[in-house]
Amino acid sequence: MINSLNHDFRKELLRTDIVPKELNKVTQKYKELFLADIKRGKIKVEDVTQCQCGSHNLEELTKIDRFGLPFGSLICKACGLVITSPRLSQDSLPYYYDKFYHPLTYGKEHLENQEALFAKGQGKKIFEIVKDFLPPKDTLRVLEIGAGTGNVLLEFKEEAKNENIQIDEIGTEYSQDCIIKCQEKNINIIYGNIQTILTYKEKFDLIILSHVFEHFIDLQKELNDIKTLMHQESLLFIEVPGIMENHKKHYYNFSFLGYSVHAHMYNFTLESLNRILSLSEFKALFSNNDVSSVYHLSNDVIDKNDNSYSKVLNYLEFLDYNQNYFKQEYFKNNQMITNRDDAIHRLKAEIEKQSIIIENRDITIYDLKEKIEKQSIMIENRDNAIRDLKQKQSIMIENRDNAIRDLKIRDLKQKIEKQSIVIENRDNAIRDLKQKIEKQSIVIENRDNAIRDLKQKIEKQSIVINNKDHLLEELKIKIVNLEEILSSRKKILKVLFQGGYKND
Repeated sequence: MINSLNHDFRKELLRTDIVPKELNKVTQKYKELFLADIKRGKIKVEDVTQCQCGSHNLEELTKIDRFGLPFGSLICKACGLVITSPRLSQDSLPYYYDKFYHPLTYGKEHLENQEALFAKGQGKKIFEIVKDFLPPKDTLRVLEIGAGTGNVLLEFKEEAKNENIQIDEIGTEYSQDCIIKCQEKNINIIYGNIQTILTYKEKFDLIILSHVFEHFIDLQKELNDIKTLMHQESLLFIEVPGIMENHKKHYYNFSFLGYSVHAHMYNFTLESLNRILSLSEFKALFSNNDVSSVYHLSNDVIDKNDNSYSKVLNYLEFLDYNQNYFKQEYFKNNQMITNRDDAIHRLKAEIEKQSIIIENRDITIYDLKEKIEKQSIMIENRDNAIRDLKQKQSIMIENRDNAIRDLKIRDLKQKIEKQSIVIENRDNAIRDLKQKIEKQSIVIENRDNAIRDLKQKIEKQSIVINNKDHLLEELKIKIVNLEEILSSRKKILKVLFQGGYKND
């Protein structure tokens, strides 16, 4: 192993007197338990002397990881792959992942409230990336190694269902907490790893390694095992943390030391990942700068022999030089986001107030509409009463006229001259009555107009209604007077009729 650290930034990477990541009580507790298990040999570690590309030309980058644990990093000068050394042994991994990985990584004893180990939406993102490359089947057999809490498979299934694709899934996990989480989501989950799946002797349409590939020790062996689980149309999705993306990651403190962790056996660039896959005859169908890639088996894979050694060192120097700038930009942007969120919160509060005002106004309008409807019913009932009264009045007048005509025909043939005066008086009375009725009609018409105005001027309805009531009473009195006059005339006629006979 070569150590040619000449630059200040590389000396900074070799510091051992710091803990790059702030540790909570849970993380500190499990860090000490982890070191104790290493010391008593329950967890075994081993030094790395050869890169996966076959080169022994390794150079030291760091001596500790983000937790301040004695797990350093090497960089291969032949290909640029960054390797953790010393590293956990293969035999120690099941115990480590079940007991230490989640408390150290997430600072929690258990995962009751941890819905996703990496990020919500990861399963949806993976489906969007692979869907154009998937075999044309109604049902796909999907395997996820290191399924975590099951959110990736669950989201993947939901997205596939939207495309009328059924997913027959299976996941593997070492963590009992994660297995319980998967079972709660009805995800088909088993305890174990790729070797456990090999015993099933199945082929899968898609194999997902979402932030898992960097945890493997012997990459070529794992890839060869994965090949036995694939058919000619199978896809392999791999996403790993990109070492060249740390300038975007505030949670790593914008530094390689804050990013480096003992659980990651390797740290990849897109070039180093593709080269490792090409050594096992995997060809990339899709790759991006986030180091998300889709591979398939191919016999015409060309080893580009890309060496990202200088690129990685230049990036780490760039990262160290600009770390304070990235921090300032992050805090500035974070403050802008905080201010925006505060403004949104205030706006939401104002909207809620306005909503209450609008709701109260709507209630008032509703009550007013009900009052108007009730008043409209009252007005309609009153109009009906007036219409009925008019009809009764017309019938009474008609009956009276008929009675007078009958009396004239039956009883007054011999007294035409005398009755002429009476008739003339009656006609005058009738004319007067008609004039009164016409006046009453005008009054009624005016009242009707007032009623129409009343519908537009709700505030004056009560006064208008009272006026109509008075008018109605006067009309009733007049009708009563008419009835009395009619009764009196009948009596006069009767007397006249009786008198006529006596004179004869």
